[in-house]
Amino acid sequence: MTALALLLTFVLTMPCPMQEPTVNAPVRVSSGVLAKDLVKRVDPQFPKEAKRRKINGLVVLRVIIGTDGTVKKLRVISGPELLQTSFSKAVKQWVYKPYLINGVPVEVETTIALEYAMGGS
Repeated sequence: MTALALLLTFVLTMPCPMQEPTVNAPVRVSSGVLAKDLVKRVDPQFPKEAKRRKINGLVVLRVIIGTDGTVKKLRVISGPELLQTSFSKAVKQWVYKPYLINGVPVEVETTIALEYAMGGS
């Protein structure tokens, strides 16, 4: 066996120290999976102008949930402009149980859709 082959054999058979997983980017998780971990939900205050104008709609938000379970970043994807601000303000106050991978809390990216329809749905 050559010296290089011996070195490779030695390196490949050395045990690796256990390391915690490193996650550089938020983990994508569906809102359905996260729904069970929602511990604080604040409902949006429906804007008076939207009520007056009978504006209904679905507001879709992209959010980053921090390792502590709080909403760190939020971006509106779509929805009626008159509903976007109040829905965003409400979701920014939501709190989740921290999402764990191998027992380590990680940031999560998800999409949240909130709908309001006059008539109570």
